[in-house]
Amino acid sequence: MCGYAHGGGEQRNKGRFWFVVANSEGEERVNRLYPLDQGGPYGCEFHSVIKCDNSGYLLGGFQPSRGYPFFTVIKTDNDGEIEWNRTYSTEDEEYGKCFAVLETKAGGFLAVGQSGGAGGRNTFAVRIDVNGDEIWQSTYEGNQWKAVIETEGGFILAGGGEGGRYLTVISWTMVYSFN
Repeated sequence: MCGYAHGGGEQRNKGRFWFVVANSEGEERVNRLYPLDQGGPYGCEFHSVIKCDNSGYLLGGFQPSRGYPFFTVIKTDNDGEIEWNRTYSTEDEEYGKCFAVLETKAGGFLAVGQSGGAGGRNTFAVRIDVNGDEIWQSTYEGNQWKAVIETEGGFILAGGGEGGRYLTVISWTMVYSFN
């Protein structure tokens, strides 16, 4: 489980997030509250977590950076110790939020969510290697992508936004969008 924690008053928007791992009987293995306070009006929120095939966990969400929420992916070990903490963005983006993460069959990860700036909001997808280094990034129509799966020829992203519901198929040769 992952999410965010905040108290009332002055502590309301401080950047902290909570990560809990339980076994199949519901017994806690990891229970951590991570302080990632970087200032600004936004706290940390993590909306997606997966167990990585070789070890550890991958979390997707956002944390404050330069006063805005920023698209963030964090990799931990099996005990919840942070191995790396990365933010990703396009050059003209003012903010971003990661809503889904996926471990790819070829190794590494795909993280999808929302990015935006003065020109509006878009879907943002970033493919990263096992060390968190960016392999590629792209933006697509639609602004609230909450799910991603891998297919034989690429990825399928699903979500919605101001214009309705969207489905985007990213093949290795073309991108198809449906709304």
